[in-house]
Amino acid sequence: MRTKLPACVVLLLLSGEEVTPFGVLPEFRPNLPPRRANGRPKTTHSLSPPHRHDQADTPSVNIKRNKFLDAQAEHDLDYVYGINSVSSVLVKNERTIHSVLVNQHIRLNKKTRKQAYRYIFDTLKERGIPIRTTSKRKMDDLVGGFPHNDIIMQTSYRTMKRAKHFLKDYPQKGKQKSIYICLHDIDTPVLHSSVGTSEFLDFFHVNDMLSFMDDLKSCGFKILSTCCRLDNSSTNDRLQELANVRLSKNEKAFIILGNETKGLSKEILDRSDACIYISGHHTEEASTPALNSNGNFTLDSLNVNNACAILLYHFASHLA
Repeated sequence: MRTKLPACVVLLLLSGEEVTPFGVLPEFRPNLPPRRANGRPKTTHSLSPPHRHDQADTPSVNIKRNKFLDAQAEHDLDYVYGINSVSSVLVKNERTIHSVLVNQHIRLNKKTRKQAYRYIFDTLKERGIPIRTTSKRKMDDLVGGFPHNDIIMQTSYRTMKRAKHFLKDYPQKGKQKSIYICLHDIDTPVLHSSVGTSEFLDFFHVNDMLSFMDDLKSCGFKILSTCCRLDNSSTNDRLQELANVRLSKNEKAFIILGNETKGLSKEILDRSDACIYISGHHTEEASTPALNSNGNFTLDSLNVNNACAILLYHFASHLA
């Protein structure tokens, strides 16, 4: 249950009192190094070079960030940080917001952020969401060093609807949207909370992909699956290079992206209307012909994020 916001937010922001951020999370309690009598830290910066063997050094930024993401999932909590993402959560007003942590020295009058801060704190006050203040260093430790713009929000995770809701809701939304993306068997997908735009995307969960594809076809969708370019000995009538694929404004496209290592299954590819690939530009003779019957290989090093961005840009730019 949300507690009421104190009468004056400014007093909280300027008080500088010590607080425990967002309840008990032992993994993220700041482990401050012991200090000398003159107040200077005894240990070096967390990004100390590898040749230093001081065991008191803190982990690297990447390690801290990975630990933060793992612990975040374990505690079923989502930390939203950054002005854009926090504003988006407030605008969408879909999540349950537990509390907000703010840098005790936050500069509310900063020209580039003044208007955004005004909206954020006015909305928090209006909804009675508690605000706590602490030091920037503790905030850095809490989110594993990710940039937070002096504000961190503890919220519930966004929940995904089942695929049947997509089919049910589509007639009402079909006229507004024409391209849909499906991430199939993607390992540990991470949605960067600092973006904010994701708050306005609808997410659905599919249990039976093949049956869902049949339902999509019955609704008039064109299903495009991503794949690698096959060698010369293989043929596929549905295989097309992305540059040659076009969509009309009236077409409803459902694009399926597979795992970066395994790709999509043969069953999914066979049910697709087209199998599209992004042409690589660097081809060399295979150094180990026994491992590659084609004798050539193409360096395709795109991850799912990059491939998805290229696909969306292509189709959005070439709608007939």
